[in-house]
Amino acid sequence: MSGTFISYREDDAKPWALLLRDRLAEAFGEQLVYLDKDALEPGSWREQLDEALTRCGALLVVIGRRWLTVQNRDGSRRLDDPDDVHRREIAIALSRERVTVIPVLVDGATMPGSAELPDDICGLTERQARSLADRSSHRRLDLAELIADVERATGEVANLPGEPGSRGRSRLAWLGGLAVLGASMYIGIEIDYRHWSWILFLILVPVAVLAFLALPFLRERFGRSMDARKRLRSPVL
Repeated sequence: MSGTFISYREDDAKPWALLLRDRLAEAFGEQLVYLDKDALEPGSWREQLDEALTRCGALLVVIGRRWLTVQNRDGSRRLDDPDDVHRREIAIALSRERVTVIPVLVDGATMPGSAELPDDICGLTERQARSLADRSSHRRLDLAELIADVERATGEVANLPGEPGSRGRSRLAWLGGLAVLGASMYIGIEIDYRHWSWILFLILVPVAVLAFLALPFLRERFGRSMDARKRLRSPVL
């Protein structure tokens, strides 16, 4: 078995890390998802991190708006501390070829530049990042893409039951739409072609039904496109 380790900065993106933990646990099982608060026990954290990452095929680095700038009590940047746990998790994963490192951008954050990172984790900027949208409808699609990435990285197959009731509602909408479409076309064929009403049943009603069925898909695609444009306009941290 090959699991997924979620690495995050508590002062930056803890809620997002917990959301990812819960969603990935639903998809792959709790035993294949590692979060530092869940995985670490009393003892040497270095050894425990090394052991946990040995069992993982993917490391998700959750990056929010404050990720670069979170400080220690003395005012120094945490990322500049060689003993920082979060930095250590990333460095270990980057040093191992079998571990796929995936930056996950949240709260509108953008990828940092390599010059802004310590040498042992600057390779993070060369990894393809994923973003999670703030809006739940768009975030579902982002999570689906991320889960597909994790499947490829770990070799595990996700169990995706979907949101409660959503699949059933979609199936009913399609069945109802197809029934109306079939009835409309049957009526249109039976009508004398010299009467204008055949246009209503053979053309206008089918077009309206197909547009209705395609509307949810188009709405989500348009929403994702708008989110992508907003991210491109977001300032670099």
